[in-house]
Amino acid sequence: IDSILDEYEVICTRDNDRELLELLKGFFNSSYRKSLSPIIYGVSSFHVVWEHMCVSLLNDFGISENHALIASQPSYNIRGNELNLEPQRPDILRSINQGIIIGDAKWYRIESEEVPKTPDAIKQFSYQSSILDKYSILGNFLFLPMMSSVSYVHIGSLEMKSGQKKDSRFSIVQLIGLGWGDIVNLYAKSGHFPPNFYDWLVEIGAGKAIAPGLVDAQP
Repeated sequence: IDSILDEYEVICTRDNDRELLELLKGFFNSSYRKSLSPIIYGVSSFHVVWEHMCVSLLNDFGISENHALIASQPSYNIRGNELNLEPQRPDILRSINQGIIIGDAKWYRIESEEVPKTPDAIKQFSYQSSILDKYSILGNFLFLPMMSSVSYVHIGSLEMKSGQKKDSRFSIVQLIGLGWGDIVNLYAKSGHFPPNFYDWLVEIGAGKAIAPGLVDAQP
């Protein structure tokens, strides 16, 4: 394994690949024992793994909701015939006392200025705007991985704008960075975020306790 990683390191040029390579080398150097034969699994679409990790870690936060039951959904009417489309499916949809938390986990490297593109951004606004009026929105979030040592951090927001002016018809989507190392460790141990993470998340969703730039939250 070491020789394979060393060979790849020689030809590896992209920052993202080199960071992944360092994670792999660290993992094998710390956990591999020569008396054991390691089994390596690979996936072609790692964003699915990231989504599953984030959803699993938020499972004890409130109650899971079905977007199709608490929000309006797209439907065609063609010559009097109704054609209902597949309902919207945010990765994370939780309720707490009639308040709703919306979230999507996206595998984009915000530290390298990689961000979800227009289709994902518009979809996030649609998740919220279509929820029925009887529910209050506690927060709408995009969860992105970070390689830094923070456990979780507020890193900015997503807004709809016309020129330089914010379009007040749309609520703000908050960007939350999750420390990659902590997420992997929690997920591997079937763990969950500490209770104060949820309190912090609701405060961020309400526009409180937000300072500009990268702000480390207390884990």
